[in-house]
Amino acid sequence: MQEQDEAAGAATVGYNFRDKAQGWNLPAVRQTFASRRVRVRMDWRDPFMHGFLKNVFLRPVCYVCPFATLRRLGDLTLADYWGVRTRYPGYDDNRGTSLVLASTAAGDALLEACAEGLFCAPCDLEHAVAHNGHLARPAPEPACRAAFFRAFREGSFRAAARVYLRRSDLLRRIVRRAAKQAVWWTRTALRARG
Repeated sequence: MQEQDEAAGAATVGYNFRDKAQGWNLPAVRQTFASRRVRVRMDWRDPFMHGFLKNVFLRPVCYVCPFATLRRLGDLTLADYWGVRTRYPGYDDNRGTSLVLASTAAGDALLEACAEGLFCAPCDLEHAVAHNGHLARPAPEPACRAAFFRAFREGSFRAAARVYLRRSDLLRRIVRRAAKQAVWWTRTALRARG
């Protein structure tokens, strides 16, 4: 039914590519059409999200960013803490875990001032960087980026995505996502049993 809305030309009026209605461990893409129809699909099935996750849509400067380093100019760095469950499983509540790095004395003071309303705990910086690589280095430029944008300019996003955003790693991602969700549900069930 939703496909008919898109095929009939109904305008997209909402697009949430980080929808967490099912939780952090099972993110989805939610597309709302002018007809009020909603299409929800796993993030890896959406061509825009697939390209985003592969770093295809970053600006060229992002691939050589001089600020992607642990020597930060800002007082605070805010990020998603990818991989938190591998080191701190108790922090994985399926709602997302933020990573906050204070780089200056002012950042320390800001964080301390907010701490009363937050759950804050120290973490292993090496672990955080291992799972959040762009904290310490720029994103690698995908080999298909230039060709994708050339095809996009000459045709359409859909045509370019069909050629350059093929989901050759789809099965691997499906298995990894299913395993992650199974681990989370198992831990939740074991905690509930006490």
